[in-house]
Amino acid sequence: MRKHDIKKLVLKRELEKIGVTVVKGNFVKKSQIKKALVRAYIPGTGEDLQYSSLKERVAAKYCIVAEKPTMFSKLKKVLSKDEAYAILDSAFPEGVDTWVAGGCYLLARALMRIVPNAELMVLMGLTKEQEQAKEITEPQPEHVLIKLGSSLIDGDGVSTERALIRRWKKYEGLVGKCWVEPYNPAKHKADYLDLGNTPTFKKAEVTLSEYLEKNLKG
Repeated sequence: MRKHDIKKLVLKRELEKIGVTVVKGNFVKKSQIKKALVRAYIPGTGEDLQYSSLKERVAAKYCIVAEKPTMFSKLKKVLSKDEAYAILDSAFPEGVDTWVAGGCYLLARALMRIVPNAELMVLMGLTKEQEQAKEITEPQPEHVLIKLGSSLIDGDGVSTERALIRRWKKYEGLVGKCWVEPYNPAKHKADYLDLGNTPTFKKAEVTLSEYLEKNLKG
């Protein structure tokens, strides 16, 4: 058995010891990973290594997740409730339209808190208006979302990259070449991304993550 597979089995075993069932479609919180890794070790590899000495992001990749995470099938419905929109309004007193148009970064940051092995991503592209104005010629970070396995997750639910881009070209006015890439704060600049450092935004991020964790589990 490969060392990678051994590590996955060890983490799965240690999680089950603390009552966390690792199944397709389920997710494991960072706090649960930390607790499971306290006494875990890698047998049969010749390594005298405690899992607790590994970086959390390295350990998290051994969690088993679904190729199509079913727990997010009701994300859009959960986000449509008044309680969710109250959180959105608290982060943006001046108002934003939806979780896709304006609230995407807040949602992605909140999801990252409850899905430790996800990756923050951006959709790069140009709108028709930008292209016609010719003031901006290079694709911009138009949307923020997360990637879990091979799936992309945002306010519309779970998508493939192809389906996401097709939807944005049809409904959000993107034109030309578009793609999804990992978020890089040094590279990706936009006014809505700067809001992530404000106390109001951070408070809403925590509140939203707690709301999502509670309502997506049921």
